[in-house]
Amino acid sequence: MKQKNILFLIDDQHRGDALSYIGHPIVKTPNLDKLAKMGVTYSNCYTPSALCQPARTSIVTGEYPTQHQILQNRMFGLQNLSKSKDTFLKHLSDAGYYNTLAGKWHVGRDGSEKYLGIHDVIIALYDNRPPVKDGHGWMWYSREYLYADTDNDYLGEPSHSERDFIFGYYKLDKLLKTNKPWFLQLSLLGPHDPYYVSNEMLDLYPIDSIKLPENWEVDLTKRHAHLPISRIQNNMFKLTEQEVKEYIRHYYAYISTIDKYFGEVIEKVKDSGKMKDTVIIFTSDHGDHAGEFQLMGKERNFYEGITKVPFIIYDNDKFNSGEINQDFISLMDLPHTFCDIANAKPINNNLDLFHKN
Repeated sequence: MKQKNILFLIDDQHRGDALSYIGHPIVKTPNLDKLAKMGVTYSNCYTPSALCQPARTSIVTGEYPTQHQILQNRMFGLQNLSKSKDTFLKHLSDAGYYNTLAGKWHVGRDGSEKYLGIHDVIIALYDNRPPVKDGHGWMWYSREYLYADTDNDYLGEPSHSERDFIFGYYKLDKLLKTNKPWFLQLSLLGPHDPYYVSNEMLDLYPIDSIKLPENWEVDLTKRHAHLPISRIQNNMFKLTEQEVKEYIRHYYAYISTIDKYFGEVIEKVKDSGKMKDTVIIFTSDHGDHAGEFQLMGKERNFYEGITKVPFIIYDNDKFNSGEINQDFISLMDLPHTFCDIANAKPINNNLDLFHKN
C-alpha cells in the first residue's frame, strides 16, 4: 500500500467550539470549514492537559502527562525527554518518512526535536517577539500587552505565526516536489495570547457583536484554591467588561488569522495535485477560557473551554464525508493514528482513529 504524506496543522490555545463549521455564532473560519467539508470533524476531542508542553509531549509520545512526567510549562530550563523515549516520529522515520517541523515545538529544550525523530527543523518561536519579553512571561498578561492592533501598535516585524507560516509554506513547497513520503508539522503560535491581529481581521468582529459568556458572573474562587492567584496573574479582575470584550474580539480575530494561513497551506497541496496522496489533520493543544468564569487564556483546571479542542481529519480514502462526528476522541489518539497512516510499527497498543468503533 502506498504511504501517504501527512500534513499536521496544529495551532495553540484554540477552543473546541471556535469553528464556524460546527455552529459557532461569531467565529469565522472559512478555510477550515472547507477542510471540514472534505473530511470529518470530531466535535468532542479533548486534550490530556490544558498546558502546552504536557499536551504536546503527549502527542509525540502517546503517553499521558503522568507517564512522561512533563507536567507544566517551563520556558526557561525546559524539562527534557530522554533520547531513548519512544515517539511516533521515530516510527515514521523507520517507515521511510522524512519528518519536518516548522513552528512551535515545546516538547523539550532546543535540539530535542532532532533526537526525538524530526529530520528538518525551522522554528521562529521566542527569538524576537515584540513588544514583550521572550517566553511565556507573565508580562504577556498585563493590560498593556494583552491585545493589540498590529497595524498601529506592532513594531514592524511579522508575528511569530506569520513567520512560521512562511517557513512552513516554504518547506511544504520543497516536500511536494519529492517522491519520498513526508510528515510536516506546521505549528503556529496563535491564537495564544497576546492577541496581536490586523485591522483586516478585527473588522470581521465589530465590538457590538461580542457578548460576554453566560457564565461570566460565576465566581469560582471559593471552589479552587489556586484561582485567586491565577486571576491576579491574569489581571482579569482589573479589566473592565468592555476590555474583556476587546480581548474576546482579538482572540476571535486571531483564530481567523490562523485560518487564513492554514487555508493557504491547504491550497498549496491542492494546487500540487497531491491531495489524494496526503492526509491532513488539524487540531490544537488546548483551548482558551475566553472570559468564562472571569478567566482568560488557560488555567490549571479541566473546564471544557480549555480542554476541548477542534479536530478535523481529511483522507480521500477514509475520511471524506463532511460528517460532524460526536464520538469522544483525544489527542492521545494522534500518535497511533500517525503510525497507522504511515504503515509504521505501532507506538503501542492503544487504538487510533482508523480502527476505533
